This record gives sequence, structure tokens and C-alpha cells, in this order.
Amino acid sequence: PLVLAVVSLLLFYAFRQLIARPVGEVMGVLSAIGSGHYDNAVDLTRQDEIGSLMQSLDRMQKELGARIAAEHEGANANLRVKTALDVSSTNVMLADNSGRIIYCNQAVLEMLRQAEQDIRTVLPDFRADGVLGASFDQFHRNPAHQRNMLAALQGQHRTEIEIGGRHFSLLATPVVNADRERLGVSVEWQDRTAQVLLEADMAGIIAAAAAGDFSARFDTGALQGFYLQLGNGLNQLLSGIRGALDDAVEVRREDARAHHV
Repeated sequence: PLVLAVVSLLLFYAFRQLIARPVGEVMGVLSAIGSGHYDNAVDLTRQDEIGSLMQSLDRMQKELGARIAAEHEGANANLRVKTALDVSSTNVMLADNSGRIIYCNQAVLEMLRQAEQDIRTVLPDFRADGVLGASFDQFHRNPAHQRNMLAALQGQHRTEIEIGGRHFSLLATPVVNADRERLGVSVEWQDRTAQVLLEADMAGIIAAAAAGDFSARFDTGALQGFYLQLGNGLNQLLSGIRGALDDAVEVRREDARAHHV
């Protein structure tokens, strides 16, 4: 019995040293990896099957660590881009390859909110806050044609659409990854309604001026920025021309009265 006890003790000790302890180390490393730690110390000195397992485990944690780090860097890069787009004054939305809108920045949503009532005269169900997740087709009279055009898009494409009296300029650009795989389409919006109205007014006022009528003026109430300055400048020009003509007419009248006397 004493010999049997000694042998059992030796076998237990050998099992613990050769199998149980290394397996415990492996389980400890696997648990650490599962918790997000990829720099765990691994015994690489063993030359047996356990040593091979340890080497494989070490390679696995290094590869996982590198992959996770790359994914984190990519996620951070995407977050920086998204944050920049969120606060950009350019009106931007993104659609996937099926035409579903997957991103809208605050600028484009605010533009659509301001135009919502006009758009609803043509599209009664339209809601600016419901654009995200909806199909890009909702903005077009011929959705199939628009979808096919976007699917075949190879470079930038600029177009203009009119909805409910609102005039929008759109710049569509395909979005591709590093492997040239198409991810979707980026669309930049510009509300050109005020500019279009100014251009129409300008054509009418210029035509009237060409016919000798300098009394018309641009309505600058809805204009902003450059176009407001342009409208005010042209109004001043027309007033100056009208004043000069009136002065010239008055000079002729005075000359005529002088000669009559």
C-alpha cells in the first residue's frame, strides 16, 4: 500500500507538471484574450506538444491583436470622417448600392426641413426626419431610370431637379474602397431656389432695360450672401442709370426752355 501511495503521488505530480499546469496556463491566456488582452506572456521554451500549442497560441494572440488594432484604427478614421461631415456646411447624404439612404449630415437635414412644406405639395408623405433609411427613389419621378443611372455611375455626375417649386443641384459621386469595390454613392445637395428666381428676375429686368425701361428692381427679400449682394448691386446700378437718364431728360428740358425764351 505504501508503494502504491508513493506511485500515485508521483503520477499526480507528473500529471500536474506535464499537463495540468500548462493547460492551466493555456486556459489563462485564452481567458485574457477573451477579455481583450493580446500581449500575454507565453512560455515558448518548451519543445514538446505543449510547446507547439503555446507557440500557436502566441501567434494567434499577436495576429488577433494586430487585426483588432487595425479595425480600431479604421473605426477611428471613419469616426473622424463622420464627425467632420456631421458639422460640415456642405449638404451631404450617402446611399448604399440599393439606393437606401444610410447617412445624412445635419446640414442636408436642415435644408430638407426648410423645404419640407414645398416638397410636400408634390410628395404629401415626405418628411425630412424620415429620409434616413428611406430610398433615394422618393425624390425622382422616374425611380427606375435614376436607380440604373446611379448603379452605372463611374465618375461624378451633376444634375438638377425641381420639386414643389424648389430647385436642387445634386452632385453624385461613387464611393469605393481600397479594392475598388463599390460601396454606394455620395450625393451633395444645394438648394438653388433663390438663385433660380434671381436668374429669372434678371432675365426679365435685363429685357425691360434693353427696351428702355429701367424702373424694374430685383426682389432681394429671399436672397442671402453673394446673391443678396448681387441683387442689391444691380438695383443700385439700375437706379443710377435711371437717375442719369432722368438728369439727361431734365437737362434737355432746361435747354429747350432756354432756347424758347
